[in-house]
Amino acid sequence: MTFDILIVDDEESGRVSLKILLEKLFFTNTQSIKIASSYKEAEQLLENYSFQLVFLDINLKGLSAFDLLPSIPLNTRVIFVTAYSEFMLKALRCKAFDYLLKPIKEEELRNCLERVKKEQFGLKTVIHVKQHGNTRILNFREILFVEGDGPYSKFHLKNEVITTSRTLKSVLIDLGDTFTRIHKTYAVNQLYIKSFNSNQLLLNNDRCLPVSRKGFKELSTY
Repeated sequence: MTFDILIVDDEESGRVSLKILLEKLFFTNTQSIKIASSYKEAEQLLENYSFQLVFLDINLKGLSAFDLLPSIPLNTRVIFVTAYSEFMLKALRCKAFDYLLKPIKEEELRNCLERVKKEQFGLKTVIHVKQHGNTRILNFREILFVEGDGPYSKFHLKNEVITTSRTLKSVLIDLGDTFTRIHKTYAVNQLYIKSFNSNQLLLNNDRCLPVSRKGFKELSTY
């Protein structure tokens, strides 16, 4: 698997040095690297693109990068890169994947990236879906959400819907922790969650889905 990466840093030296290190240490696992030099640029990129890794400086010309976290999908790994050690506890409470101090040490970044790969590649990433006598292999990343319809389940992809004769409950066993059941009828891919509250969830494509009380509790644990 390759990763789409976002670097958010208002200092040019920080952006350039990190990009060079990533190209050196993570080249074979990188799909793209985009760069934001301000809070506003970061917001725009997060709105228009999906990233699996976000390297986030904390102080963005007086604005706090912590305020960007609601715009980042729950399953995206956030790695803080900052000169300020005093925010480490807050970052960890916000479920940051890692916290690297500037100037970045190559060995520390290498260890961080190895953990990223180990976590990602150690997980099951495909599901076999039977439809009309054929078996379709779907990568989890293709699936936006799954809709239960009695004895059937509908896999909603970006450009099509695939129906199979399995209950949502049985499908969720195969999908594992990548998907969260937000309602008795819906389970969503955490990669594509844009925002949520106690009543509804918004996907990155602006599709709105209902959230049950139990579903909200599940979402709030991430």
